[in-house]
Amino acid sequence: MEEQKNNTKTMTKAEKVQANLSAIKLVKALEADNRLADSAEQEILSNYVGWGGLANDFFDSKINRFAKERDELKSLVTKEEYRAMEMSSLTAYYTSPEIATAMWDKIVESGFKGGNILDPSMGTGIFFETMPEDIKENSTLYGIELDTITGAIAKHLHQDATVLVQGFETVNFEGTPFDLVITNVPFADVRIVDKAYDNKPYRIHDYFFKKAIDLVPYHGMVAAITSTGTADKSAGSILPDLRRSGTQFLGGVRLPNTAFKDAGTRVVTDILFFQKGAFIPVPDTNIDFWSSDRKKLPFDKRVSLNPYFFQDAICKNPCVLGDYQVRHFNGGTLDLVVDSSFDLASELQEALSKVTVPFEVERLEPRDIILKEEVNYLDQDLLASLDIRLNEYACDKNGRVYYRDNTSIRPSSRAAEMIFYQDEQGQFVKYDDKYKEEAILDFEAAVEADPNIVTNTWVSQTPSKAAKSKGLYKGIYFYETPLTDTENKRIRGMVAIKNAYQAIIDIQMTTDYDEGKFKQLLATLNQVYDTFKKKYGYINQAVNARLFDRDDHYPLIASLELEELDENDSSKVVFVKSDAFQKPTIRPKKHLHQVMSAVEALNVSLSEGRGVDLNLMSSVYPDVSEDMMISELGETVMIDVERYIDDKTVHYVTKDKFLSGDVLAKRDCINSLIEDGDTQADWERYLELILSVVPEPVVLSDIDFSIGSSWIPSNVVSQWVFNELLDEKVGLHSEEAKSLLVKSRIGRGFNERLLNCYMSRQSNLRLGLRDEYNKSYSHATDIVAHLLTSNQPTIMRNFGTTENPIRKVDEVATANLRECERVLQESFKNFILENPRVQEVIEDTYNEVFNRYVTRQYDGSLLEFDGLAKGVELRPHQKNAVQRILEERRALLAHEVGTGKTLTMISAAFKMKELGLIHKPLFVVPSSLTAQFGQEIMRFYPTKKVFVTTEQDFEKSRRRLFVSRILTSDYDGIVIGHSQFEKVRVSQEREQAFISEKIDELDEIISYAKANDDKITFKQAQSMRRSLEANLETLLENKTGIDEFINFESLGIDMLFVDEAHGYKNVRPMTRLGNVAGITNRTSKKNMDMEMKVRVLQEEHDTRHVVFATGTPVSNSISEMYTMMNYLQPDVMEHFGVSFFDAWVGAFGIVENSLELNPTGDKYISRKRFAKFMNLPELMAIYRQTADIQMTEDLNLPVPMVEKVAVESQLTDNQKVYLDELVERSDRVKNGSVDPSEDNMLKITSEARKLALDMRLLDAEFYVRADADKLMQVVERVDKIYHMEAKHKGTQMIFSDLGTPNGKGFSVYQELKDLLVERGIPEEEIAFIHDAANKKAKLQLQRQMNAGEIRILMASTEKGGTGLNVQRRMKAVHHLDVPWKPSDIIQRNGRLVRQGNIYRKVNIFHYITKGSFDNYLWQIQETKLRYITQIMTSRTPMRASEDIDEQTLSASEFKAIATGNPYLKLKMELDNEFELLSNRRKAWKRDISLSQKRIKQALKDKENYEKKLTLLVQDKELAEKTKPWKEVVEKEDGKKYEVEHNPFVMTFEPDGYEATKKDVAGNQLNYAMQMNVASDPLHMKMTTLAHYRGFVLRALEQKSPWQPERMLDLHIIGQNSYAVRLDFASGIGTIQRINNVIDGMDKQAKLLQENIDRCADTIKRGEAADVFADQARLDYVSAKRAIVNPLIEVEDESKKPTVEQIEEAINAFELQYKADHPEMDKDSDVKVSSITEEYTASYDPDEESELVEVINESVDEEEAVFGEEVVVAQEIVEETTHVVVSQEVLDMADDFLESISELFGMTEEHNDNVSTELVYETSSVNEVVEAEVEVYEEISLFDFV
Repeated sequence: MEEQKNNTKTMTKAEKVQANLSAIKLVKALEADNRLADSAEQEILSNYVGWGGLANDFFDSKINRFAKERDELKSLVTKEEYRAMEMSSLTAYYTSPEIATAMWDKIVESGFKGGNILDPSMGTGIFFETMPEDIKENSTLYGIELDTITGAIAKHLHQDATVLVQGFETVNFEGTPFDLVITNVPFADVRIVDKAYDNKPYRIHDYFFKKAIDLVPYHGMVAAITSTGTADKSAGSILPDLRRSGTQFLGGVRLPNTAFKDAGTRVVTDILFFQKGAFIPVPDTNIDFWSSDRKKLPFDKRVSLNPYFFQDAICKNPCVLGDYQVRHFNGGTLDLVVDSSFDLASELQEALSKVTVPFEVERLEPRDIILKEEVNYLDQDLLASLDIRLNEYACDKNGRVYYRDNTSIRPSSRAAEMIFYQDEQGQFVKYDDKYKEEAILDFEAAVEADPNIVTNTWVSQTPSKAAKSKGLYKGIYFYETPLTDTENKRIRGMVAIKNAYQAIIDIQMTTDYDEGKFKQLLATLNQVYDTFKKKYGYINQAVNARLFDRDDHYPLIASLELEELDENDSSKVVFVKSDAFQKPTIRPKKHLHQVMSAVEALNVSLSEGRGVDLNLMSSVYPDVSEDMMISELGETVMIDVERYIDDKTVHYVTKDKFLSGDVLAKRDCINSLIEDGDTQADWERYLELILSVVPEPVVLSDIDFSIGSSWIPSNVVSQWVFNELLDEKVGLHSEEAKSLLVKSRIGRGFNERLLNCYMSRQSNLRLGLRDEYNKSYSHATDIVAHLLTSNQPTIMRNFGTTENPIRKVDEVATANLRECERVLQESFKNFILENPRVQEVIEDTYNEVFNRYVTRQYDGSLLEFDGLAKGVELRPHQKNAVQRILEERRALLAHEVGTGKTLTMISAAFKMKELGLIHKPLFVVPSSLTAQFGQEIMRFYPTKKVFVTTEQDFEKSRRRLFVSRILTSDYDGIVIGHSQFEKVRVSQEREQAFISEKIDELDEIISYAKANDDKITFKQAQSMRRSLEANLETLLENKTGIDEFINFESLGIDMLFVDEAHGYKNVRPMTRLGNVAGITNRTSKKNMDMEMKVRVLQEEHDTRHVVFATGTPVSNSISEMYTMMNYLQPDVMEHFGVSFFDAWVGAFGIVENSLELNPTGDKYISRKRFAKFMNLPELMAIYRQTADIQMTEDLNLPVPMVEKVAVESQLTDNQKVYLDELVERSDRVKNGSVDPSEDNMLKITSEARKLALDMRLLDAEFYVRADADKLMQVVERVDKIYHMEAKHKGTQMIFSDLGTPNGKGFSVYQELKDLLVERGIPEEEIAFIHDAANKKAKLQLQRQMNAGEIRILMASTEKGGTGLNVQRRMKAVHHLDVPWKPSDIIQRNGRLVRQGNIYRKVNIFHYITKGSFDNYLWQIQETKLRYITQIMTSRTPMRASEDIDEQTLSASEFKAIATGNPYLKLKMELDNEFELLSNRRKAWKRDISLSQKRIKQALKDKENYEKKLTLLVQDKELAEKTKPWKEVVEKEDGKKYEVEHNPFVMTFEPDGYEATKKDVAGNQLNYAMQMNVASDPLHMKMTTLAHYRGFVLRALEQKSPWQPERMLDLHIIGQNSYAVRLDFASGIGTIQRINNVIDGMDKQAKLLQENIDRCADTIKRGEAADVFADQARLDYVSAKRAIVNPLIEVEDESKKPTVEQIEEAINAFELQYKADHPEMDKDSDVKVSSITEEYTASYDPDEESELVEVINESVDEEEAVFGEEVVVAQEIVEETTHVVVSQEVLDMADDFLESISELFGMTEEHNDNVSTELVYETSSVNEVVEAEVEVYEEISLFDFV
């Protein structure tokens, strides 16, 4: 906080601006005259108050109020000075003289007589100004000020002092020359690096204290005003450093938020006093100041306090001036408030008396203040001649290359290393043997000439083991060495390109630039680029990138080149010129113009991303007051009620924002305001609006719950336990019910002491487990204790002998325990269903907890983006996502590949920075894509400044440069790779605290597991604990190998954007559930590291400022959805009570513990899995609070249409024989006549899958090619397409997860290749994905496929299903087998159905062996995808979903399929339809309940509205009766006279004074309202002021006297009450507003009548039908299931009916049922269809392919069609397209759907990166183009690689 001198009088903002301009003019004139100011001029200069508090008014270029003054200031100062002032406007506030005087009084009281005094942040010198004269005469004054203007003024005001105009960090003094350092520390959130401290970055507050203490000798003092963070923050605190230096804390005072109010800011600050090395007695509170422990505010745990400044409502702290509150600005921000009677001077003096008197010493002898000479300094002449910017290269007129960093401008060089060895004592021994003598001599000579060329030295901590240097310690000198001549020329060439392009950018910043000049500049750019490329190659070549990447503008010039596929040689990477070489690409800066209405002004504000910014709106809609503007907008904007009730300040939001979010919280706020009689707004109307959007209550029949549902009130569960288990009747609200359950952070448990009193009750024993070996579950409450956390234990027992016990699962006891659990769950549900009062509690609680949030549809349609390249526009969904991020400051961008999430992220970041919401955003992207990402940013936003980090930046030789660049440059964005991001660790203390907290959580889980003999949970938790302890030990012993020089906190990052965030989702949640399928068992280091960094930002920014972007937020497990929610919205999870994983499971999932045979079949294993997911709408509502889900099918993306073809092949004789053998084997397994270790259903099922593909997978020696027909079907179609598409080099992919090339046994891949080669396809055009062993090989394979050099690619789902960008020429995908997971199919198809494919229509082939498992498995996939689609799209009211797992088929199912039993399919169809009809019946029951509630509410509302309308009609009649009117009357004399009826008269209380003129009455009424002040502010009442037109005019008394510009509410009382807000602008205006209300009752009557009609419609609509429409069908299906299912499910083979018997039974049922139900439709039977029927049978292999684009067509031709203003992707749709969205299984799915397929039990890990798009639907090319033009990312490399 740079302090400025206070003026004697309070100035308005306009006066401050004029005073500043006058001072600046004068100081510039004095500089020109080279003289000091005289006393009169000093008076002018002393009025300079800086720019603090003026930021929102003066420097905002969008606000026109000070436009003239801004232009004047720009003409007076340099660009750098203007920029510095603009930045300081947020941080530079002057210090009040009374505060400075009070501090001097304390210092004088301590006995200080004078000495060397330093103010290192002096501003204009308030501490020198207020210094007592006797001290000033006896002292040497030294001041430092960074700002050039402020420093220059200070020099003139304090001509006897030494004033340095530079940064404190650039001034180095000899020794400890100062006796006192007194200052107001700068209040900026920046980091400082200083060579004296090894360039380690410190927060600016911390740096000033550290350096100040270092500059005073023992017993020297430091007194400073600083932010509360100095004392309060625990992580990264400077206090331990200060204490280690022997510093004594004397005391301090916390100032209220009014201390700097005259400076224009509301901030809480501390005055702190320190003395160095003075060991004197101090109070205990002073010792507490150093404590690392922080105390939480009792009423808001977000805020932590230093113990020294702690106080609560009971115990007041004399050092804290005021009462603590928390503002909700930027999260929980500490506030310290005082009342209007507070006297700062006297209160401060009293508080300072508590500060300890320092240790008195005699004044030291006068000492000289000596500055150390700095070798590196900024040569101002060189700076001016080069015009070189920070972190950039430039050339002088002689062609010499220079580089500028934050310390100097130096000739360009490159980093080099010199390896040496030293002994244990650190003595140099030798250089590495690899160096020649000449190289060593050159190095030593260079160092001798300039020691500063060595930038860093590193020495190993362990001795070398190499023979030649054994026992010695290896070291490295990192130094700068001159560039070679060629390297200099390369850099000069790139500097020329940079300057040429910058000139082109600059000229386009205005709309009226000279076209001829522009063309000339374009020619220059082309010329310098062509010259450079000819000599030195592409800018993007590695050699050029390495040389120039230190330059901040390297990403900009690199973006001038676009990477393209070399059609002739796919091994080559070629680049072409971007549009910047040919046409304008820069948008000129936008200027706001005046508008004609408030709505237009609001739209301008919204387009700038500012919400309802009244300042901005007033600047474009002048001459209209803010109140009039609000009145004109009406209900378009609403008061932010939550903010208003928090601090009573009025802020407006748009109506859609008001009517979304936590509407129940808003409802409660409004009710509270109504109860308090608040008159700021028509709160009754606000309540009406909010109630109209409150979600319909979820009724009990729709709520899934269990004993483990943590949201159920504890007293409900307790009452059930007492009544049903403990045979003790207790009330719901009894003490017993309240006390039985206890809560901890890991769940609920029993109060054992209370429970023990009832343990032996009969029901508790009867419902427990009866097992002679295990007594742990003998009581029902023992089992309930586990069910409370959704846990189902497995019972283990020792088998075998006493000497050799074998501990394994006791399957009988475990199965019995499952049954006990089922009975208890049923008992709990029945208890609730039988108790209406409890039902009501359950319903109300669920709705209060989960059903309170209205998902907002963010509308960013008005947003405009400064700096966005011409021709690039954001799509609607991208703008909406940006709007979400602007408002919420966090998001999960769950956008599929190709939907433009990258452009969304960077646009959001730049918009937030433009608005001042953030200052330093960091983009974390895949490491291999950082360069491309940076270049993409520059193509989208060429005027932005971006720092793209590289692996080299983390080398020890460059790390200081890396940190320095981030800290000292004002980047619009920083790009860093995932792996580099890991290297930027959080600070040791924060990591230690994080790990310790995790260990504490695990200790609770371990204690629980130990007490309950839960060995799986115990082992897992112990393993996690050991891992964390090892991490902690390594950290404490500093064995991490990563030094503390770079840590995340020190970089000042305040916004994190993580691309491809699915790489961080494998996090093991804290749980007591043990191993659950789909939940990862470990948390990787990188994920823990990410979580720590996310928490760092969230702690500083109210759990916000983090955005994750991924196309696959969930891919393997439902737990991943929890992980993403826990990363980004921990506060929301906490709010809903589901932050602990087990509580989340209890609310939304059911985990079942089932017994399964292990793969070898020799023993049972316990496996927990998600069996069901429930309450899905509420889960998705919570998820969507942060998740912005964009699915391909919703975005109409231009992907090819799909034709799916089912190709059937018949079973061969050998296949039939083998299938019969499998049936016999399944019988033996079922009968138990075979040892499970020899044969089991897992083995049989696996063989059956291989049989359907190729018999040789079972036995390659016994079977031959003719024993299976499927491969020949594949070869025939692949060959046909190969030759048909030869013209276009069309490619194909063949997928099979079986028979992959592993070098052993029969390979389906090799067989297919051989067959295709036999057909004449060249071998080199066929490839296996397995041959691409690394990333480089895979990238090359992609290029060859896209070029058509390889035309057939065979792959498995794992290796080829994701991350493969080969769609350009792909015509067909062939599925040989059917994997279990629907996501696998989606991943496979994603290689084909995506943007960038040249074909308009593509084919997907499914090869099905008839009579095998293929058909069955495809139907399973279809069912799974249907569930997934319903959940994610919320298109159907599905509230729960059963899991469909990938378990092995049972023997019965296997035999039914293998033998062709048609009734297994019938059973499946019946089951599916029964479930559907049952769900529909539930929905019908829900409708009945809801309709009853709606009617009840409508009757109540209608009565209320009618009553209001009746009274309003009476008021309306009175208004008509008293309305003034005139008529012309003819008198007897024939003359016409105008007669006035109801002439104006207003009667005032209390004396009955009558005013007959409007202006007089209006002014009198204004005066009466302004003087209407309450005698007791705590008991304000309504006062009658006047009577008018039969109405009473009343107003609420004010707490304090009226202040100008304050508006008040007048209440017009008739039968109803009507409020009007008055601004007292004029008396006549006041009367007019009153008349407008009285005469405008028609509008209110109309609104009430509309509400009455709406209620009447609801009542007329009546209750839902009392009979379920499809009840007859449900009865039929239910009855038929009762016949079919038992026949299919017979286990005893001897009793199993034949197919004929089943058919006879079904026919008999049909006849009887139809006879009993003659009304039944004839065609009512369940239809059984084959999967082949669902696919097209009209595939024409000879049909000629239609292309989306002509491959060789030039881009220029396309541009001619669509215009210069459009960015056209390479694969553009040129003709009318008629495509229909397919409804079948595969077309329903997409990337994101795949990502949650594991909601249904899929647990095998596959590659996370999924890329799939869907078939789109459009009617014309124009629609496609319009949808396409704005998404440049569709041809971005980094989205596909």
